[in-house]
Amino acid sequence: MCDYSLYELKTRTADEDERLFINRFKTGSKGFASEADYQAAMDAHSRPKGPTLLRWIHKFCSDFWQHISPPSLPDEVCANLPAICLPYGAKLKILSSPDDTQNESTIPEIGSMIGQTVRLIQLTDESFGHRDAIVLDSDNERPISLQKLPVGLVAQALSLNLSSEEETEVKLLRANAASSYH
Repeated sequence: MCDYSLYELKTRTADEDERLFINRFKTGSKGFASEADYQAAMDAHSRPKGPTLLRWIHKFCSDFWQHISPPSLPDEVCANLPAICLPYGAKLKILSSPDDTQNESTIPEIGSMIGQTVRLIQLTDESFGHRDAIVLDSDNERPISLQKLPVGLVAQALSLNLSSEEETEVKLLRANAASSYH
């Protein structure tokens, strides 16, 4: 689902097979955003409005200034993307992680998770706290709060619906994770 810290944002439910990434939203909290939403926002923001001559001038100036100073546009776009909500127990495949030299992640095992399947779990029922985390699907690893994942980590939503057998597995994962997280 979405942590309470993302409730003031526009949200939507993930689609199966959708590519997602960890984003820092304008609330300061991290959560999942969609690559498709990001691309659509970038396209809309960079599309000049007005007569043809003005569009050409805008494109020329944008291309010129882009080589002189790095644009701040992606941060503005990322901060205002809709948060993507996933049901607890959803399966995700970790596809890639950003360069570790520029992210604030303190989780050394992130690199070893590339290509692995993880489940989204809820650490606690307590209100007013970050409770979303991921845990490796293959064993009882310690959970990793979404707040500790590096911005830019890319995952694909593999499965959003749980069978009754999987619901039992997720409850066990959550129980084990809650005891090892604190």
